Amino acid sequence: MSARPVSARRRQILDAAAPLFAEHGVAATSVRDIASAADLKSGSLYHQFAAKEEIAGEIVAAYVDELATAYDVEVAAAATGADRVVGLIRASLRVMHRHPHATQIYERDAALLREAGTPPRLREITNGLQESWLASLRDGMADGSVRAGLDVRVAFRLIRDGLWLTVRWYEPSEVYPLERLEEECIALYLAGIRA
Repeated sequence: MSARPVSARRRQILDAAAPLFAEHGVAATSVRDIASAADLKSGSLYHQFAAKEEIAGEIVAAYVDELATAYDVEVAAAATGADRVVGLIRASLRVMHRHPHATQIYERDAALLREAGTPPRLREITNGLQESWLASLRDGMADGSVRAGLDVRVAFRLIRDGLWLTVRWYEPSEVYPLERLEEECIALYLAGIRA
């Protein structure tokens, strides 16, 4: 998805809308809520965006684009399927924690956004993200780094959902930095899938 240049006013709206959508969902957040949080009149929003779904779509687009790029880098650099899974875990956590609101919006409202056609190509990109996981797990079974007979769809969903939910409760700190969470997740998930 190609990013549209973001004006200061659009950025103001996106920044105000993201936490509202993350907390309440797109359907339950009104244009009036967003305008109030952005300190604007509702009509001013419509000069920038046609609908609240377009706002949510733009927030999610930046997130999924960055996630797809990070996944491509990790998949290309890994030697085995299990190594790719490790890279996908690291990439997921890093991108998700740079975009916590977008992660929550995507998790809660991806179907609504796909239905609305916002952002364009969302289904294609999210299918590509899923395929990165499934192919890595299948390749790991083929190369012997992932245990044979693993149901890759179940493994993918359990790992993905566990990672995505960290944005709701984890806050990086000096005592427990993101790198430590990465190592904990890698140890836990690999114990379940390694050959």
